[in-house]
Amino acid sequence: WRSARPDSAQHFGITLHAGRDAWFKTGDAGAALDALRASWGDYTVPPKDRRTLALAEAMLTCYMESYGTLATQGMALIAGEEVLFSPGRSYGGVIDARILLLGPGEEYVNDLKTTGMPVSGAFLEQYQNSDQLAGYLDLVENNGGHPVAAWVDAWHVPRSGKPKPEHFSLYGPIYYGPSRRADMRLVRGMKI
Repeated sequence: WRSARPDSAQHFGITLHAGRDAWFKTGDAGAALDALRASWGDYTVPPKDRRTLALAEAMLTCYMESYGTLATQGMALIAGEEVLFSPGRSYGGVIDARILLLGPGEEYVNDLKTTGMPVSGAFLEQYQNSDQLAGYLDLVENNGGHPVAAWVDAWHVPRSGKPKPEHFSLYGPIYYGPSRRADMRLVRGMKI
């Protein structure tokens, strides 16, 4: 049995995803915060849980102020959060963002990860072998895209105090070559 209501960590992550998605789509801080608040809804935080609406707002604000819009980073949004499926619908996922790097004109899959762990090299290196990210590259290709690699947008949820710019890290590009992705497809096929 599983509750239809997400636990506080899931709800917090879903809310931050909604805010960042609106930020990427509009570049408007007010619209991003409105989307975050709408996603939060009437959720009641369990007693003593640090993941409050105020913390979510502070994290999104710190991120927007630290990184700026995609345009100021030399990027453009191809697509925000979208659900994609493989042919035959045997595999699917929610792609957080498809980003175009403007200089070289390269497409990247971007995945937002929120964590209570410090965003360290060890935390980020786990994505060098991520079946999820390799699968997202396959899904985007299967649906007409041409991704070169993946990026992880990692957000540390502080245990106390206010969010700081160092709580955020954009990690990548993470390249998954054809043979590596083929191996990961085999493993993914065994899980389904």
